[in-house]
Amino acid sequence: MDLLKHCLPNAEFVSTGFNEKPAFVDRAVDLVLMGPSGEKDQLRIIESLKPYVDALKSCIDRGTHFLLTGNALDAFGMYILDDHKKRHEALGLFDFYATQDLWHRYNGYVLGTFNGFDLVGHKSQFSMLHGDNAKNAFFEVNRGIGINPDSKFEGIHVNNLYATAMIGPILALNPKFTRHLLMEMNVGDINIPFEKELMAAYDVRVSEFKREDIKMIH
Repeated sequence: MDLLKHCLPNAEFVSTGFNEKPAFVDRAVDLVLMGPSGEKDQLRIIESLKPYVDALKSCIDRGTHFLLTGNALDAFGMYILDDHKKRHEALGLFDFYATQDLWHRYNGYVLGTFNGFDLVGHKSQFSMLHGDNAKNAFFEVNRGIGINPDSKFEGIHVNNLYATAMIGPILALNPKFTRHLLMEMNVGDINIPFEKELMAAYDVRVSEFKREDIKMIH
């Protein structure tokens, strides 16, 4: 969010609280951002968004840009199975489900390929997704795991919705994807602050993640 505010100094940014109607319900927006949350807050978020499922689906269908990171994508599936095997109905927008294990946090690095360039990031999560996302994955994983340890396909990419379990700052870590996103949004002249420095750090990180002696789980 902070990086986008610097990239788009004249844009309007709207933050939505639990009991507030999201801006996308009543008017067109260019981008919907949703980051990770604690598991209890995640259930509150789902309940807050359930009245607006049709509006969300309309936004996705007509090509509104979305960027979902961390466990935000869990809410868009069919249900969440908590570590007591209790089922919590989610928004039902995509055909997958999430399983939680609060006793075991997965921490790892991710190296993947999207649109001909590398994507790098980190994961720190108590949940895994289950379902067939091979056709609509955000990207294919070269090192690390996809939506679960048995998958090499990470996240969801449908129309202009991008969702990944990677945590941030995904845009700062991946200036090539940041430029790709801004170009897709047709914002005009693109000015990414410190882009040269971000690219230098990105190149180093990609090289490190490609080293065979680097452990992708930590």
